[in-house]
This record gives sequence, structure tokens and C-alpha cells, in this order.
Amino acid sequence: TPQMNVRLGWSQTVARPHFRELSPYEYTDVTGGPSARGNPELRRTRIRNFDLRWEWIRPPELLAVSLFFKTMRDPIEPVIEPSNETTIISFRNVAGARNAGLEVEVRRSLGFLGTAGQRAQVSGNYTYVRSRVTIGRQQLNVLTSPQRPLVGQSAHLFNAALEYEIPRMSAYARVLAQYIGRRLSEVGAYGLADVVQEGYPTLDLVFAKQFLGEAKRMELKVSLENMLDRPIRFRQGSDPYWFYRRGRTVQIGLSYRIR
Repeated sequence: TPQMNVRLGWSQTVARPHFRELSPYEYTDVTGGPSARGNPELRRTRIRNFDLRWEWIRPPELLAVSLFFKTMRDPIEPVIEPSNETTIISFRNVAGARNAGLEVEVRRSLGFLGTAGQRAQVSGNYTYVRSRVTIGRQQLNVLTSPQRPLVGQSAHLFNAALEYEIPRMSAYARVLAQYIGRRLSEVGAYGLADVVQEGYPTLDLVFAKQFLGEAKRMELKVSLENMLDRPIRFRQGSDPYWFYRRGRTVQIGLSYRIR
């Protein structure tokens, strides 16, 4: 029998600066790009989260819709600014930011396709986020774009998965796809344009087999991650800025369940 739930949530958290964001020394990220230097005067970010979620559940199927709203005080953003003959990334607190959005989540069995479909299910979720920052008076003459989304926040996020069970082998296979929409990477200062990371897809494959007696206490898992290996590109204004590839990853794991 289907079941419906409505959930209302509120929480308050803090996000503290990372060590490298506080360190006053210059460094370069392992993926390349411009040099960066921390800011020891950074303040922690205070965050308030509000969310409302409606669920329709008929195991293993699910339909859920969530509305969420997040306010941030003193969020930390990377800022790209001129330094001698080049540019450097530093970190600043902005006055505040707000994120509001909608998430839709679906999980569906493919049993209507016949016997083979009963072993498969698809799932996916889509998230839309509207983000805005508030710039303090002291930074209005420093930051190039006073009206913009928060750094690192994509307006569109999409995930999808297809899983297939193989009972006679005590195994399953899973395909995972994700798309991350374009987002700000660094904020421009003193007339420099903002740096934008272009959207990109990813594709992962997973195969797992359980064995060792009727209890199947041991599991062998093989994961192939980032199979598309699309270049992650950045633009500053209308000009290409830089890009890198994450590379493909193969992971093999063996686990044993005691109970």
C-alpha cells in the first residue's frame, strides 16, 4: 500500500575555514591553475537550513518533492585579483547569501517490462537552485560583480542510476550518470571578470558479487569512475581560462561481513 509522508526540517550549522584558506602563504593546487594565498582574517560561516519534503512511497518505488531554503552569514568565497604581472586567488567573507531551490526524486522498478525487468530499477533526481549573495558596502568597490550566485553553486544538478540484480550469480551491476551545471569558480576583483566553470557530465560503472557460503559474507566490488573523462573547462568573461582532466579511476575492493 502506498504511503505518504510530509517532513519539515530546520537546522543551524557553522562552516569553518580550511587551513589553506587561512594560511598567509602562497600555494598552487595539484590540478594546476593560478596560485592562491590564504587570508588569516576569515570568519566562520553561520548557516540556517529550512526544508519541506513530501514523499510517496511504495517499496521499492519512491516519488519525492523537496523545497529548501538556506541563509548564510559571512560565506567564504575565492576571489581572483591582480598581483604584480599575474593574478592570484585569495579568500574573502561576503556579507551573506541565500539559496532557495526545488528537488525532485524518483525511484521506479522496471517490473512492468517482464521477468527481466523485475530485477532492475531506475532512479534519478533533479535539483534547481536559485542563489544570490549580499555584498557589504566595503566590498562594493572591490568585487567586480555585485549581483551574482554564490561561488560553487550550480543552478542545475541531475543524477540518474540504473541497477540490475543477477540473483543466480549473487551479483548486481549499476550505472551512474551525473550532470553538474555551470557555476562560478572564483569571483573577479578590481575589474577582473569572474571565472566560470562550465557544466560537465560524469559516468560511473559498478559491479559487485557476493560469495562465501549461504550467508554471502564476502563481497568483491569493482568500480570504474569518470569513464567519460570530459575536460573541466573554465572561462574568464568570454575568454578560455584553463582546463584539466580528472582522469579515469578503477577501484577494486574486497569486504567481509562478520554478522
